[in-house]
Amino acid sequence: FAVGRNWIRRHACNAWQPYNAWQVFYWLPMRCLVEPVTEILTMGSTCLSGASQIFEAPAGLDKFTDRLKDVMSWWIEAFLSPGYQ
Repeated sequence: FAVGRNWIRRHACNAWQPYNAWQVFYWLPMRCLVEPVTEILTMGSTCLSGASQIFEAPAGLDKFTDRLKDVMSWWIEAFLSPGYQ
């Protein structure tokens, strides 16, 4: 069990390819570098989109304060959350 490449069951039409042997080496950099960077960029995009929502004309003061609280919570999360430090 789990000797060599036998630990993954593959269908006959999905045989091992030469690039699968390198999967061990590019998995870790992708997991440690690319995924966190895309998460930070997504959060930045969300924060900037929220900031642009503040400039839209609100229907009333209540909706404006609710929108402002939402946007401020996103920015606080981006700046203070350990996941984005």
